[in-house]
Amino acid sequence: MKEYSLVWLPMSPEVGFIAAIGAREKIHVPLFLSGDDLAAFKRSGAVNFNPVTLLYGILYGISDRAPTVDRSLSARYFPKALDLLAPELKMPDVETLILTAGANIRQDFGSAVSAIMLRNGLRILPESNKILCDCVVDTWVAAEQCDDPNHTSVLKDIISMLNRIDIPSLAPPFRKCLSYIATVAFAEVAPQMEGAFILEHFSHDDLDWIQKEKDQIAEYRRTKQFSWKALSIE
Repeated sequence: MKEYSLVWLPMSPEVGFIAAIGAREKIHVPLFLSGDDLAAFKRSGAVNFNPVTLLYGILYGISDRAPTVDRSLSARYFPKALDLLAPELKMPDVETLILTAGANIRQDFGSAVSAIMLRNGLRILPESNKILCDCVVDTWVAAEQCDDPNHTSVLKDIISMLNRIDIPSLAPPFRKCLSYIATVAFAEVAPQMEGAFILEHFSHDDLDWIQKEKDQIAEYRRTKQFSWKALSIE
């Protein structure tokens, strides 16, 4: 995966975009640098301020704990910044902006990074079914890829997100993917709730997984042994 770095750049309202988001004093703006932008920054300290580096920077930086930056001051302007970035990047709305950013970041930097951005995007749009859905899948894939040893904590987090999704409103491929994840998560963490959750949220068609997934679930139920590799969705 590509290398990246988050840089907090001080900017004043004299910059048009900073004034447009309502800032009346200098704030620190997070920029997500990679590729040529990161190389230039390492070489000379030059920073390329553009809509994409700013968008990714905001979505990554919402949860960043920069020790020398008053992030709380900057964070109040992030929702307005995304409102302005959506039309600038030819997106119909902020939800599509966040989802598209997640998809691009997933391809270039992996699911662990896109999961962070989508989770932060939920701070802006906490009720977005589509962002929640993508975040659930990325959270699982990221844990699977690193073979996260604390699988119980990851699955509890996934269940928390699943409980917030209006699953029937999603397209069939997403419901089918979530039905597999939900079955494993509840079976491992809250088996007493598995049946009721699955029955309430998924149809018979949603549970008609590919043969590989059927075999994985059957083996898991037989052995009661959790393994990211053995229950892979990749």
